[in-house]
Amino acid sequence: MARHQQRPLTIAAFLLLVLLVPLNGQGVGAEETVHRTVLRFYPYGTGEYENILVRQPGPPERVETLQLAPGRRSPALHYSGPEKLILWRPGEGTEKGHKQFHPLGTVALPRARETLIFLIANPLAAHPGEPEFHLFAMDDGHRAVPENHLAFFNLTGAQLTGWVGDQMLQLESGLSQAIDVRPFFNAQDVLVALTVLHGGEERIVLENRIRFIGNRRSLIVLLPPVVPGSVEIRAFRIDDRVPSAAVEQ
Repeated sequence: MARHQQRPLTIAAFLLLVLLVPLNGQGVGAEETVHRTVLRFYPYGTGEYENILVRQPGPPERVETLQLAPGRRSPALHYSGPEKLILWRPGEGTEKGHKQFHPLGTVALPRARETLIFLIANPLAAHPGEPEFHLFAMDDGHRAVPENHLAFFNLTGAQLTGWVGDQMLQLESGLSQAIDVRPFFNAQDVLVALTVLHGGEERIVLENRIRFIGNRRSLIVLLPPVVPGSVEIRAFRIDDRVPSAAVEQ
């Protein structure tokens, strides 16, 4: 398993209104196109990560129990099923001799050979009507985020601008274009800063200094506020190696 390093980032406050991926269970229809990819999961935050299942249609149906630990990629799971992936928990009892399951959440898979799915624990999960997790999926292949590159996964719902060293960037929602960080290997620390246009003014929403290490890749995940209407976003960074299955393709 690859080593992972998760580092907190300094975040300046600002107001964001965001639209999260809805978490509603959906049945698997026989008419859906079969989607094949290698799945890995990355749990983030305090949550209950045991007994989370992926059901792969048959015959016979295969039920896979995910091996999840916060802040670490899960082992690879070869998936063949609908493009809308549903995560499940086992239910109680059986109905007509069949095991019962209840849906935990749904996420649309990208057209990619390697897919990384984030399970972001919802701090408000104890409130009525709140989901246990928010789910997001991204292309995890070596072409999307190559070795010796940095990418951002912007889930804030806002358009951001900023700098990595002397390179300017603009971030739309989703996965950004990867930035080659090899020119920064000899630098002690590289400034990474992001701003948003809010109320007619540019406001800094992220400012941190990073030291890049060779033969690895970096991903900074930008999350929306915990509470809608609040003035604080969240972010975390993953440093790791390109998944071995991707390198071999």
